[in-house]
Amino acid sequence: MTKGQNFRYISLLEIINKVDRILRQKKNIEQTFTEIVSTVPFSQVMEVPIRLKLTFNNEEFSSPAFENEVVCQQHHFATLAGNVGTIQLCLGSVQYKEKELKPLEQNFLLDSLLRNIQQFLNSTERNDQNTFNQLHKNTPETNGKVTSSFLQRFLNANTFNRDIYHDLMPYKVGEILLISSLYDAYAIEREGRFTEHMLGQYGQLNLTSFPRITGATSLDQALHLLNFKHFDLIIYMVGAEKKVPLTVSEQINKAYPFIPIFLLLNNS
Repeated sequence: MTKGQNFRYISLLEIINKVDRILRQKKNIEQTFTEIVSTVPFSQVMEVPIRLKLTFNNEEFSSPAFENEVVCQQHHFATLAGNVGTIQLCLGSVQYKEKELKPLEQNFLLDSLLRNIQQFLNSTERNDQNTFNQLHKNTPETNGKVTSSFLQRFLNANTFNRDIYHDLMPYKVGEILLISSLYDAYAIEREGRFTEHMLGQYGQLNLTSFPRITGATSLDQALHLLNFKHFDLIIYMVGAEKKVPLTVSEQINKAYPFIPIFLLLNNS
């Protein structure tokens, strides 16, 4: 990576951080989108002007001096409640042709903004419609026998230092929700280190591709975590009981259809 490319990526991260700070204020959608496209000084961060237009439920929010005649990329998205929108990113103009962002840089910025905005919208809709409370039920079939605190201690035994770096670098972290009993997790540990078996031989602080694992031992705990945090995928460790994992996975999929769920079979 050249010095110029490195500067541009740092500048892109600055834009993403500013947008994320606005999203974390948890204002209503109209205020949030207006602040994102208006108060974030896109044109002052990069060598090339950057403009943004957000469309959600037929409402449009555009950066000042937005022009769609220049180089633009557009992605469509849908929320948990079925509402649809688009995010359009426009870069530079004719006089900035030589300084335009490369396709990888454009995709990095657009994908990061899209992921964070979609997470904000899903969280807002869940709070408004109380969908979480309707699905958050205690049943003997889905309750875990071991509390999640013991499972999380087990997962964190060798990853405490890395998790500190995860918190400091939120845009390089992949989040995994692991649903398992402590016994099933320990069954893998007997044949080697748990995280290495799950994720391969990654370096302890390889934050570029090394995800963070959060543990849950029941549907109750999994839904509670999903309500407050975004996960890129869910892994359910299947032990001797085969029916409960399928039932739990179906209920989670109804509430979070956009998160892939994988079943990990323990053959021992």
